[in-house]
Order: sequence, then structure tokens, then C-alpha cells
Amino acid sequence: MTNGEPRRDSAYWKSYWDKHGASGATDYEVDRGTALKISKLQRRSDELFLRAVQPSPGDVLLDAGCGTGANISKLSGRVAKIVAIDFSPEMIHRAQKRVIEEALGNVSLAVASITSLEYADGTFDKVICTSVLQYLDDQDCRQAIREMIRVCRRGGSVILHVKNSSSLYGLSLIVVKGVLRAFGRQPKPDRYRTWRWYKEAVVECGGQLEDWDSFGKLTFVPLPRAVVGTLLDLEVRFLGTWCLRKHGVNLQLTVKAGESPRSDADSVGYQVRG
Repeated sequence: MTNGEPRRDSAYWKSYWDKHGASGATDYEVDRGTALKISKLQRRSDELFLRAVQPSPGDVLLDAGCGTGANISKLSGRVAKIVAIDFSPEMIHRAQKRVIEEALGNVSLAVASITSLEYADGTFDKVICTSVLQYLDDQDCRQAIREMIRVCRRGGSVILHVKNSSSLYGLSLIVVKGVLRAFGRQPKPDRYRTWRWYKEAVVECGGQLEDWDSFGKLTFVPLPRAVVGTLLDLEVRFLGTWCLRKHGVNLQLTVKAGESPRSDADSVGYQVRG
């Protein structure tokens, strides 16, 4: 690791997100990788997210890897302060534009790496990190989890939204990537991992896995997008059992932070950097 920057895949993903951030695509297209909106999928995602975060008016929250700021919009009116960081200046530029347009006065933005957070132990009540960790190799992923737990107050929550390799989608993706390599094409270096991998990493990094849920248990690659909503309905109605909550492609983990005492929230720098 050099100067707090992620190592192996960082150059690829920084270029990727800077390029997409600077494009003429909408924020939704940049975040989702598609212009197609599946309202049922979005509602399910938001439902699980807000249930896990349980935002409170007194919360000081860190959005680690904020992208275009979609979660900032959802949470700004529900918490006291949000600090949002991303390692892509172009994504921070998009998030800043959102903050201005929506007049979100309790948000600060910074260009920074989640593997080396420049905040004191216990600074935040809650930390969220959604759809970011799949872009880090295993060592950097553990380091990011360790840092997020460190800056969260004792007993606070770290909410991780990750991609699950033991899902039907994750397993089918392995096959698709194998086919691409067989034809001399290099797939994107994203890294899906299992629920068990994250559980062990969380414990190793000083946290405790308290709860989890997932969706996308029936989706796979390639799947016609027109049927995704129907499959999600079936999933919610019939596949909500505890044992299957580990196996959706979109896996959400609620982590209880360890023994770090909370520092004075006023010590956090609320300004745009970089």
C-alpha cells in the first residue's frame, strides 16, 4: 500500500470511475451501469438499506465510497451530519453538484481512500459502504473494513453492501468470466466474496456481524432484465427464510463496531478536499 491508496486494482478502477463520472450519463446510469430502472428492485434495495442504517437525528455518519451521492440524498434529512468520501475526483464532483442542487447543508465531501481514513477513532456513529468493496483485492478489503470499524464509535453500526459469490448470480458470473478468458478477453477485476469470507474478515478486523439480509437470490447472468421484477416478487414472497438470506447477489451486512471510544464529532473536518 502506498500513501493510503489501494494497490493492485486501484489504477483500473480510478480510471474507470473518473471516466464514467466525467461522462454525460445520468447519476443513475453511472451508479447502476445501466439506464434501465427496475422500480421493484430499487424499492427493495432502499427498504433493506434504511432498515439496516436506522438513521437517527443525532447521527454523525460516514459514507465511505459515496459515488454520485445517492445515499446522501436518502439520509441527509434523517441525520445530523454526513461526511462523504470517494477516491474518484469526478465522482466527488458529481456528489458536490447533488449537494448544491438539493441544498444539503449538513454534508461535507472529500477525495480520500477508504483504506486509510484520516479520522480519529470513534468519530462516527455509523458508517455506510455500499457497492464498493468488490473493487478491492482481499488485503485492501480487509484494511478498509478495519478502518471503517476503527472510526465508528463503540457499539455503532457499519453497514456494508457487498456482492456475493455464493449467489446464483455470483456462480454464473464465474462461468461467464471463464468463457471470456477462454476467448482471450479480460473481464473486469471485480471481486465477489461469500458471506463467510466477510464474517471472518469482520471478526479479524475487530467487529461483530450482527445481522444480514440480501436480495437477488434468483437472478443470474445472463438474465433478461424484463423478468427481474417478477423474480424479485417471487423471492420476497417465498424465499425469505433465514438460511437463504445469505445467498442473494446483493448482500447487506450490519456490523457492530468494537471498543474504540467516540471522539468529539466537531474534530471532523467538514470541507471539500482534493
